Amino acid sequence: MGRTSRVGMRLLKVYVFAAASLLIVATLTAFQNQAQQTRFGVIDVERINIREKDGKVRIVLANKARFPGLMVKGEENPYPRNVAGIAFINEDGTEYGTLATETRRATGNFGAYSGLRWGSFGEGQGVGMLYDDNNGQREAGVFITDAPTTAASQLLERGKAVQQMAEGPAKARAMAELRRAEGPKRITVARMKDQSAAVELSDPQGKPRLRLVVDRAGAPRVDFLDATGRVTRTLSGSAATSPR
Repeated sequence: MGRTSRVGMRLLKVYVFAAASLLIVATLTAFQNQAQQTRFGVIDVERINIREKDGKVRIVLANKARFPGLMVKGEENPYPRNVAGIAFINEDGTEYGTLATETRRATGNFGAYSGLRWGSFGEGQGVGMLYDDNNGQREAGVFITDAPTTAASQLLERGKAVQQMAEGPAKARAMAELRRAEGPKRITVARMKDQSAAVELSDPQGKPRLRLVVDRAGAPRVDFLDATGRVTRTLSGSAATSPR
């Protein structure tokens, strides 16, 4: 082997060694970067999507303007909510819970709503906690709902119609009605808008039929109601009475 060949071989060995060294360093650096956690003091964002490794969105944190539409079977549908908060989405791509808050202010009209709800849209039972303020009439409590009597597709169409309404009291009322239509309340344990504390049991259509109440003056009673909401019998703390 000539001198030129030996020099070339040495250079080749140096090149191979250098390339291998760089590859090892790059690999170790990549693993190190994967293990590192980035820390922020403050983050200003409008929306954060938390995804699984396969890209499916499972949690969305958003302001009112960027809050997602209603997710059903992996498809986002327009739906009026005007809330900021968190939406939880199951593996099938359907929303199964929200932590949301809303405040509205207008001349002679104030409203606030905050709620935590669990249960897939249009499927089975749900459970939640809410706070609702309508011009000073406040209600707060825990409730259990049934599946809606209206099909999910019909609720989505109804939601689109409400979303197209002009902002104002009429839309606020329509949105409240839409929330009730999403699933009739069967069990409510709450501080009611009339300042009473009550346990209320309702029929499958969401109409109250039995109510255990301690009113704002501290007087206890049990009310029995018919399907129209009329009290048919009352048991007071001392004796059974008929409604006036």
